[in-house]
Amino acid sequence: MNLELNSAQAFMALGIAIISADGRCTSEETETLLKLFKTFKLMTCSSEEECEQNWESIFNTTFDKLKKAFPKRQMSFSEAHLDILLPIVERSVPAESHEALFHFAVAIAVSDGLDAREKVILDRLQKDFKIQLTDDYQVLLETANVAVGRVC
Repeated sequence: MNLELNSAQAFMALGIAIISADGRCTSEETETLLKLFKTFKLMTCSSEEECEQNWESIFNTTFDKLKKAFPKRQMSFSEAHLDILLPIVERSVPAESHEALFHFAVAIAVSDGLDAREKVILDRLQKDFKIQLTDDYQVLLETANVAVGRVC
């Protein structure tokens, strides 16, 4: 597999995987993804218009890379796709940002209500990235749901 992602593209690829997991793309998810890109400072921009243009460019580039890497993929990623994608995402993001990446994914997943397939990806991330959860998992998801409204 010859898929290379920079850090921003890795965040975007994970966002795309979360959004597509339930087979639908909602405005809440895409709005949250854009807001989180600004909050996490994954792109530089001096105006709202420039931010949206940069975000669209990162999205389009990442989406094209994912289409080439997984040409037979339908809407959502299979377990086999995740087995390939998640290690690439992990390598593309500095280790000190893995927990932030996990919280990024949680915020997107809960933005329109958590779907069982989104939870599978979150559970894989938590396990693969060795994210130590100090609270009950449900409390974390509720906190992320509140954080989306508060931080973004």
